[in-house]
Amino acid sequence: MRNRLTCARCGALLPILLLLASAGLAHGQSRYALQEVFRPNDQYRVESRVRLNGRLSVPIDPNQPAKLVDMTGESKISYDERLLSPDPKTNGERSVRIYRQMEFTRKVADRPQSLNLRDAVRRVVLIRRDQTEVSFSPDGPLTWGEMDLIRTDVFTPALVGIAPPRPMAVGESWQVRETAIRELTDLETIEQGSVEATLVEITQWNQRSIARLSIKGTVKGVSEDGPTRHQIEGTLYFDLQSNHLAYLSIVGAQELLDEKGMVAGRIEGRFTLTRTLSNQLSGLDDASVQRISLEPNAENTKMLVDQSDMGFRLTHPRHWRIGTQRNQQITLDDPAGNGMLITIEPLARTPGALQYQVESKQQLAKFQAKILNETRPIRLDSANSIGETFRIDSEMSGQSVTMVYFVLRGSVVGMTIAARVQSKEPAAIVAEIEQIARSVTLMTPTAR
Repeated sequence: MRNRLTCARCGALLPILLLLASAGLAHGQSRYALQEVFRPNDQYRVESRVRLNGRLSVPIDPNQPAKLVDMTGESKISYDERLLSPDPKTNGERSVRIYRQMEFTRKVADRPQSLNLRDAVRRVVLIRRDQTEVSFSPDGPLTWGEMDLIRTDVFTPALVGIAPPRPMAVGESWQVRETAIRELTDLETIEQGSVEATLVEITQWNQRSIARLSIKGTVKGVSEDGPTRHQIEGTLYFDLQSNHLAYLSIVGAQELLDEKGMVAGRIEGRFTLTRTLSNQLSGLDDASVQRISLEPNAENTKMLVDQSDMGFRLTHPRHWRIGTQRNQQITLDDPAGNGMLITIEPLARTPGALQYQVESKQQLAKFQAKILNETRPIRLDSANSIGETFRIDSEMSGQSVTMVYFVLRGSVVGMTIAARVQSKEPAAIVAEIEQIARSVTLMTPTAR
């Protein structure tokens, strides 16, 4: 589930902000600039809430057609954010956040799901250019689930597209730009429709001038869920003294469309966002920010695979991805076709390195591989487990293939790794694979 209006960005009005709708001011034909300027070092406290419900077409049984099932969900996100100067490499917008809360729960049919951001990585740096976003924690590796939570949260600078192109008078309307629509809906492309914003009134709240805007429209396009239609309607409050978006409330509906354009599922939801400008937020002062790495590198962009239920954790470079998971095996693959098969077993059933080498050669023979070279097992230096590694160079179907193998042992479980290297520069890939193997921590499996 997404945290945007792809089923998610919709929330309840905050009672204190309802007071803003009272007693509009005399405004005549005055025009108001509603454009927020994002300045480096500005700090905001941000909170968002999502509630949603609906029906989705879900494949419950792989051997049966998909069925419509009920779905409910909720997310709670709050963080302090400091805007930074643009990223020196991409010129993308950049900020550092300290999350106070990031929780997501969902129930599809009778299957509950939950996800949150671990305390160890609540400090996060985000870099955004167009629709490309890079996020990392300077304090440790993120999991793919955590990174997806961060990715699907609203990137507030992108909402500048709601603002009009020129100062507006009360009652005037304009078209919301596609950048903001994509941010609210998570559509990758917009094929038809539009969203309109209107300056409804200028009012006073807590001795501050506030512009109230309405937002309404329907758009159709394509998201990672496939063809989708969004209907959104909401209210935005813009602080005219500090020139910032202070509050946004959206009621929305997402219709998932099948190949014939018919509705295959519908999700309704409410999303609220509040932002408070403040320049004295704990942990975001100059001294604190100067102590952390604000640029992505090979170390701080590593990903964490936490399979505590199977008895292991490991880290890997971000361009590697988790492939399949079946029983006690998972695969890791990179875009160049290199891959790793990881098998976790009870310690008593974990083979020794010499036995594993014999088994591996027998497996290669089944694929009619011609063995060109092999090394004897040697010790793998690792602070987290006891391990050995060996290598077999072979030729299969006229192609050179290097296989790198590992046997790792913990106190309760063991692990074998069979890695396939097809790169024209195998040394660099082998080094990455060895780094992944050294990162493995074996432990007693936790209860599911």
